[in-house]
Amino acid sequence: MSQILPSEIEKVIADYLPVLNRMDSNKSNTLISGILRMKKYGVESYSERIIYKNGYSSIFCTSVDWAKMKKDEKFYDQFKNHVSPELVRIFQNKAALVSRSRDRISTPFLKALDEGGMNNSIIIHEFYDNKIKITYFTGAPDNPEARDSIVSNLECLNLIKQCCKPALQDIFSSNEFNAKKQLILTP
Repeated sequence: MSQILPSEIEKVIADYLPVLNRMDSNKSNTLISGILRMKKYGVESYSERIIYKNGYSSIFCTSVDWAKMKKDEKFYDQFKNHVSPELVRIFQNKAALVSRSRDRISTPFLKALDEGGMNNSIIIHEFYDNKIKITYFTGAPDNPEARDSIVSNLECLNLIKQCCKPALQDIFSSNEFNAKKQLILTP
């Protein structure tokens, strides 16, 4: 891993550093440079969550704010209570793209998310037979134009994500990713 990540991000993805070190240098450098390039388009943090049909989920996340907030049990319970009905609506509406912003705070989870600086994002859902893959491009909370910038540059961000796909696949199939699985939905 020859590219350098900002120290805050490195701390947040510390559990995945062994996976990055096992990858060939091209893959790990592509992922790291992709994460760094996303900032140019207003992305403060980038996350990939996989939710399996059995209700378990794992996440690869570069957000310092999310890392802090998910340690709070009350917040994590609010997250679990929010995500089940949200996914039902997403399936019913076949929503591939969802936006979260300060003007839509309708649940305790979204309020806590906003207070934690994470309610400024574009979320992409990909539906598979046995799982849902969710990508979060989150803008800085103090930058109201960040979400617009992300939307305007979504094609470029998806190209960066596609370039990172082989490295992300290594992460998703790693023991480290599987060890992070938590039950977030009632099957």
